[in-house]
Amino acid sequence: MDILAHIKKRAVFVSLGITILLLYIFWPQPASKITMLDVGQGLSVLIEDNNGYQILYDAGPGSKILPELAKALPVHDNHINVIALSHTHADHLQGFIEVLERYRIDEVWLVEQNSQSDVYQKFIELINSLSPNKTRIKTGWQRILPSGLHIKALHPNESYPQTIPEHAHDAGLVLQISDQNNEGLMLLTGDLEAKNETQLINNCQRLSSLRCQNNFAILQVSHHGSKNTTTDEFLQSFTFKQAWISAGVDNKFNHPHPDTVVRLNEANIYIKRTDLDGGLIYSYK
Repeated sequence: MDILAHIKKRAVFVSLGITILLLYIFWPQPASKITMLDVGQGLSVLIEDNNGYQILYDAGPGSKILPELAKALPVHDNHINVIALSHTHADHLQGFIEVLERYRIDEVWLVEQNSQSDVYQKFIELINSLSPNKTRIKTGWQRILPSGLHIKALHPNESYPQTIPEHAHDAGLVLQISDQNNEGLMLLTGDLEAKNETQLINNCQRLSSLRCQNNFAILQVSHHGSKNTTTDEFLQSFTFKQAWISAGVDNKFNHPHPDTVVRLNEANIYIKRTDLDGGLIYSYK
């Protein structure tokens, strides 16, 4: 009887071990994806790799970010690895106040800004009180995640931070996102202006150490599709399969501007817009 009980007990442990092994093998892994959140007239992009590592680039205006993150992330997930601020204008920054109060943040990626706005000062006070790691970024900075996802800063210009521009757009953080095979996934441009696009192109041509990608799956169209961005020169310098535009429905700025849409169409880039399509998702391997 003792032998039979021992055999049964051993069989249970073996069965349990096999079950755990099968669950480990076949349990769905977190999806690797890029999501442009529908935050209205603003910008927020969430990058997730297959290890569950998350980077939130900008957070839009007001509190619209929270319901959008609730759609994008599991209900139990109250942790975001990195938040990255492109620049200090409220339609990119303000939502981070809500995010910092709701989510646990490990690290903040920043560029130095000459801003005295109330929302920026509150943002700085909040991250100082919560004490996540703060990384000051300049051109050429890079991070390679364990999954192989490769993030590189292509702007602000190399003179930063010794010289901090007065205009927030001139110090805007542009990130190049590449996969583990060094294929360009997305170019995050924030509100980059035409003159800064030219500067970025010159940097890529002049600074071989930057190793700028030429081909990307997605362009985050700068400044919500403003007329004075996404120039012909810029579109001739890079190749994009899709152009994603974050803009509010019937916004007062007429974003995206028809001229910008024409330029994207003439470059044979497929356009997606949050004001027409809602949140946008791109899955990658």
